[in-house]
Amino acid sequence: MLVTFCAVVAPWMAHNAVYFKTLTFTPAGGPGRQLFEGTWQVELPGRVEAELTTLADAHCDRTVLDDKVREVAARTQLPAETLLRYVHQHQDIRKIWIEPVDPWQRMLSRIEADHEYFRVGVENIREHPVRHLWRRATRGTFLLWAAEIPVRYSDINRMSPLTIRAIWLLQVALIVVAAVGFILLVQQGAVTEGFAMAALILYVSAVHVPLYSEARYSLPAKPIVLPLQQRRS
Repeated sequence: MLVTFCAVVAPWMAHNAVYFKTLTFTPAGGPGRQLFEGTWQVELPGRVEAELTTLADAHCDRTVLDDKVREVAARTQLPAETLLRYVHQHQDIRKIWIEPVDPWQRMLSRIEADHEYFRVGVENIREHPVRHLWRRATRGTFLLWAAEIPVRYSDINRMSPLTIRAIWLLQVALIVVAAVGFILLVQQGAVTEGFAMAALILYVSAVHVPLYSEARYSLPAKPIVLPLQQRRS
């Protein structure tokens, strides 16, 4: 299976290596942006980050942008320096991403932007490496497995925080029940079956938690929770 997989992807990987001088599946979507977004995902509340991103995209004038960001900082009681740093980083790298008009140059610029995302992401991590790792392991895992909101994306921010937390709490409860089901499965002697089910959860977590987490990333693996819950019952 691995040989077949390598045979299928090798021509595309070779194409990108020859023409874009980078070994990647997609020239415009490498790990750089994931790393950058992941550093801020665990640093800022989701609604605040979304608001800041909208402001950064809407205001090219830095003076106007900075004034509006300071208003957000005063309203949310978050450090203005942190919020300003985010919008400046987002805006600077976004320019590399979108400014070229020529399709070929735009593709090349997006490779450059991804490299810049990676560089800036590493700089952000170096500011507080232990805190970043802890938050990726805790908040990142939560966002991956228990933060699905079954509502139209554009309507989520109009929901009350209490409703959102209730949805989250239900998902946390399901994961806890599944964990108990795994323990009982192993205790009853079905070690291979239990670890085979757990391996899928661990694999998905290992792929996404270190860089960037979204609940949709875990959706293909979430059905494995049901057999564990049934074993629990």
